[in-house]
Amino acid sequence: MLIKKIKLENIRSYINHEIEFPEGSVLLSGDIGSGKSSILLAIDFVLFGLRRGDLSGSMLLRNGKNNGFAELTFNVLDKEVTIRRNLKRARGSIAQDSGYIIVDGKKKEASALELKQIVLELLNYPMDLLTKAKPLVYHYTVYTPQEEMKHILYAENEVRLDILRKVFGIDKYKRIKENSKIFLSKLKEIIKELELRTNDLNDIEKEKQNLGEEIKKTQENINKVDLEKKIFDLEINIIKNKFDELEKKRKLLFELKSKFNFIELKINDCINDFNNKKSNLEDLKEDISNLKKELVDVDGITEKDINTLIEQKQKNIKFLDDTLGNLNYKLNEFNIKRNNSNKLIDGIKKLDFCPICKQDVGKEHKNNIVSTEESTIKECDYEIKNFEENIEDAKKNLGKFRDELENLKDKLRDIEIIKIKKKNLIEKENNIGKIEDEIKKLKEDVGKFNIEIKKLKDEISKFDEIDEKYSKFSKDMEILQDKIKNLAANKGGLDAQLKQFQNRLKILDMEYDKKIKLVIRKNKIMTLQSWIDNDFISIMGSVERSIMLKVHHDFSNLFEKWFNTLVDTENLNVKLDEEFTPLIEQDGFKIDFECLSGGEKTAASLAYRLSLNQVINHVMGNLNTKDIIILDEPTDGFSEDQIDRMRNVLEELKLRQVIIVSHESKIESFVQHVIKLNKRNHVTEILN
Repeated sequence: MLIKKIKLENIRSYINHEIEFPEGSVLLSGDIGSGKSSILLAIDFVLFGLRRGDLSGSMLLRNGKNNGFAELTFNVLDKEVTIRRNLKRARGSIAQDSGYIIVDGKKKEASALELKQIVLELLNYPMDLLTKAKPLVYHYTVYTPQEEMKHILYAENEVRLDILRKVFGIDKYKRIKENSKIFLSKLKEIIKELELRTNDLNDIEKEKQNLGEEIKKTQENINKVDLEKKIFDLEINIIKNKFDELEKKRKLLFELKSKFNFIELKINDCINDFNNKKSNLEDLKEDISNLKKELVDVDGITEKDINTLIEQKQKNIKFLDDTLGNLNYKLNEFNIKRNNSNKLIDGIKKLDFCPICKQDVGKEHKNNIVSTEESTIKECDYEIKNFEENIEDAKKNLGKFRDELENLKDKLRDIEIIKIKKKNLIEKENNIGKIEDEIKKLKEDVGKFNIEIKKLKDEISKFDEIDEKYSKFSKDMEILQDKIKNLAANKGGLDAQLKQFQNRLKILDMEYDKKIKLVIRKNKIMTLQSWIDNDFISIMGSVERSIMLKVHHDFSNLFEKWFNTLVDTENLNVKLDEEFTPLIEQDGFKIDFECLSGGEKTAASLAYRLSLNQVINHVMGNLNTKDIIILDEPTDGFSEDQIDRMRNVLEELKLRQVIIVSHESKIESFVQHVIKLNKRNHVTEILN
């Protein structure tokens, strides 16, 4: 990883600045408080985001501003990467807003957590850092804040070891041992629980054995019942066969009796039919005699003669109807004429002058008209009387002809009735012979049926013992069926008992199998417990010690090397004890770290810092930040000679990019690039 540039807007003392970082050694130069460390915090923020208790938004966002951002561009794995994180003040607090990442020109919007995940992947840092507060690998390889190294040097031995375990990723072995002890405790609880759950295994085995014996006895009793039932079934089959034979005979007897009853009914029907036909024959003979007498009394007039007379009478009636119509018409005419004359007489008598000419009408004229009209009335009265007499005569003759016509029609109907009676007489005379033949046949049928009945009676008498045998077999069958019923009830109880035993045995088998599995599981867990307690924890301790010994060996050698490079004192020797605490010897005597001068303390801190960087990069191997280091005030308290020795340190590091934060102007003489910073009115300026 090589940092190329960083853009800052409203970040601490930076309002809107872009700072480029060339490859090689770079010095961020400026007085104390000029904004040098702000750049390092901004780089940390862009890569890993805000962290509660470590790097907050209020430490970064400029006072009085609501928004700000930091944008870092760097090269890693031959890719140019630009990451931007935004800060936003809202509701009295400062939070990081979503940002973006650009890799080889491809931009992707991402949340704060997503950006951190991408950075860890790019730098090849352990992914478990995603959920941890501090990016320890970065802090102890690339950039360690001024106070962080003092904390690790002055910390308690166990605290220092825990920090180094986390940095080197060795803390997992301690966690494994601690978790193994917790796991062992849990295994003991499980074993105890399994022992409680399986302590009744012997009781279950004993109950299973007892149930097996009960099942065997019950099955034997069931077999006995089944055998008895088979014997009874055989006896029932024998009786059923006898029943079948009797049933056939009963069926034959039933058929004979049915036939007997049927023939008896036939005989009765024949006798009844015979009596009916005999009675009908006598009635027919009487009817024939009566009909013959009626036919003798009929006149010799024919149907044709009557029809001729009817036709003549109908003509006469029509003629009289027409004549009567003409007479009534003439009578009506004379009545009208008479009425008109009466009206004229009445009108003339009342008329004084002519309504047409308006002249007076004389009395003489009136009398002439009245006389003429009265003469007309007399003529009309005469004619009316004649017509009324003629009409009366016509009506009398018409009534007479109509009566004669009805009489003729009655005679015609009588003739029709006589014709029907004659036909009926012939039919009845013909039926007499048929009835006599039927009566003769019925007598013969009755004789045949009587013979057949005699035969049937003889046949039926052969089956007199059937009912008695049938009754006996029925009683035997009932006795056997009752016995079978009792056996079935007994077997039902035994079956229920057997099923109950079998169900209980099934439950016990399941419980037994479960408990056997629990015993097997308990044994496996006990084996696992023994292995973890006696082998695994020891192995983890050995692995941890082995790694820590290797790390300690390399770390101590590098620490001694870098300290001797920075401090030229023949009588002063340094190394690390087992807890990675610096041990100082002067003239063969151990001295306390606090007894060192300020420059010597700073040299020891820097040597520890550089050693830690190299060991981490060596142990973790594939980190993509091994080409860069950032040193924050590494020469604080150094003498002129020690500052000169920093040139040798930089040359020996052989890193592609070294960024130094310092207010020592002398360092400018042995770095490749200098970025000068100055703060004025709370705003940082870049002077070059």
